Amino acid sequence: MSLAAREGGLEPFDKAVAGEGSFEDESFLFAGRKIQEWVEKDYFPEGVNSLSEGDGQGRQLFYQEEAAMILMGSWSTSTMQSESTEFYENVGWFSFPAIEGKEENGDIVIGTIGDQFFTFNCTGEKQKAAFQFIETFFRDDMVELMVEQGKVPPMKGVEDMIKDPVCLQILDAVNRALATQLWYDQYLLPAVGQVHLDTCQDLFGMAATPEEAASKFQEAMEKYNAEKE
Repeated sequence: MSLAAREGGLEPFDKAVAGEGSFEDESFLFAGRKIQEWVEKDYFPEGVNSLSEGDGQGRQLFYQEEAAMILMGSWSTSTMQSESTEFYENVGWFSFPAIEGKEENGDIVIGTIGDQFFTFNCTGEKQKAAFQFIETFFRDDMVELMVEQGKVPPMKGVEDMIKDPVCLQILDAVNRALATQLWYDQYLLPAVGQVHLDTCQDLFGMAATPEEAASKFQEAMEKYNAEKE
């Protein structure tokens, strides 16, 4: 996602999803080729193309100082702080680099801006009570708690509350962003999103060429669009 967005911006993905473009667009091929170029240069752990983040596998090499960097969401700041404040003191942050000649895409943020989105399947007094409950998440004391835990609440004026330099750098990048590319696997329907995950693993494992991976991704999207009609 980061490579494709830096190469082509958001338009190729939006068009591919709408059936007006294709996941065989050059921006996705560029991303696949760059991943495999990095694999061949031994930028990743030998013999590994997938590590679980849920149980901490994904950050162990980073903690052991055998990895120079980790590409991860901003929630990692609070995780690292809670697991080892001593290690966290050595952690810095920078956004995914821009591509020379495509600097206009360099400020695109990958992920979501605030993960707490709520809907209510009720009306009347129940809806009113539900809304009052949700408001508790955004009380001053709750926002302060999130900041203390290393999170960046999606609230105006939170800049004045955050002291952690890494969180401030992340917040600055978000505030400067002209657009956000949502996670492909969460934005797409499960059947298509799973193909994205599978083809990414194939790319890192050198089990498929960028062209083959893009073709599978596009076939899944076309199949879904056809069935939807």
